[in-house]
This record gives sequence, C-alpha cells and structure tokens, in this order.
Amino acid sequence: NTSSGNNTSSYASNSGTIKLIMIANTNDDNIGSTCQRDIDHVKGMFRDVSRMLNLGFEYKEISGDNFGKATVVNTLNSMSTSNNDILIFCYSGHGFHYRNDESNAYPQFDLRSGKFDALDANTLNLSDIYSTLKSQNAHLKIILSDCCNSYLNVVKPFGNSRAATARSIVQWSRSNCQSLFLNQSGVVVATSASKGETAKCNADIGGFFIYNFVKSLD
Repeated sequence: NTSSGNNTSSYASNSGTIKLIMIANTNDDNIGSTCQRDIDHVKGMFRDVSRMLNLGFEYKEISGDNFGKATVVNTLNSMSTSNNDILIFCYSGHGFHYRNDESNAYPQFDLRSGKFDALDANTLNLSDIYSTLKSQNAHLKIILSDCCNSYLNVVKPFGNSRAATARSIVQWSRSNCQSLFLNQSGVVVATSASKGETAKCNADIGGFFIYNFVKSLD
C-alpha cells in the first residue's frame, strides 16, 4: 500500500536502516499517475531489500498536496543517519535544464506546487541534493531521478514501453544483496536523461528509467 503526503513508516532494525526519501509530483495533471507508479516500484523494491537483509526501513514521502520545495528542503535538512544506514533519495516529476547552465550535467527539479508559482523560486538541482546528502554518515547514498533534462518548455512525453511488466521469478540471493548494499560505500547518482534529453513514461509502468532500474536490480 502507498499513501500521499509527508509520511513516515518503519520496521524494527538490528544492524542498520534503509532510509528512503521519495519525492513525487502525484498531483500533476499530466504525469501524476505515472509518478504514483514510480512510488509503488521504488518503495516496494527497497522495502524488500530491507527485509532480505534484516535492516530497518524508514520511509518519507513528499507527494500530493505536500509536494513543494520547502517540504523537500526541510526534510533533507532534518535527516540524520548512522554509518550502518543506507540513504536513498528518489525524485519523480518534471525536470528541465537552464540554457545558461552548461557546466552542470544534472537536471533542475520543478517543485512548483501550483502552475502559477514562480519557477525560479521553486526548483532544486540534482547537484543540490548531492551537496546536501553527501555529508550524511550513511555508508551508502543513492540519488535517483526520473525527469526530463531538456531545455525549458518541453513536456515529459508519454511513450510505448518494450519493458516486460512482470517482476522476476528468480529467487533473490542474500549474498548478492549484501554485496550490493552492505559491502559498498560512497555516493551513487543516476538520472534518466542527459543534458538536452527528455525522459519518457506511461500509465502502465510509470517512468521508464525507474521501472527498468528496479527491474534490473530485481
């Protein structure tokens, strides 16, 4: 089950916690339903990983009427992690690239809560998220975003996906999970589109990047 808003849930932990922050523009008239799909995929995957590894699971979701820059900033600034934790940030929504920002490869997140909000005052760059989270004590930090990285006034397009929609039936390997999440350290940053490119989504599977990331991990 998923829920909207700034929500927190947890499972008992003995040796560390997966802390997942999910930002999704579920109220958007165009892509809101696909963002909800992304929530389902990401939350389900990392909750399963936490159970496989006997880790705690803490989940913070910013969506629906709570979607906005101020909520994101406050959530990031209030995070606290230990060295045993894994910190994951995932954004699903609209993105773009300023034409005069040629030195930066990463997208701006469109965090407007309404269409009449000023764009420049309601955006964060993926690199801003990295700068905020890199100092956290978590031994592994993963930053993901499924959004366009094209220049302004390009709408995230819908597309036909060739990806299979079924989860893998291969049994999970605990040792593989340990190798991926417990024996690694540092920061992983991955986004769906290079500078100037759009990201695609559809109602069946949500964002193509997030869906295929989760399926590959599975």
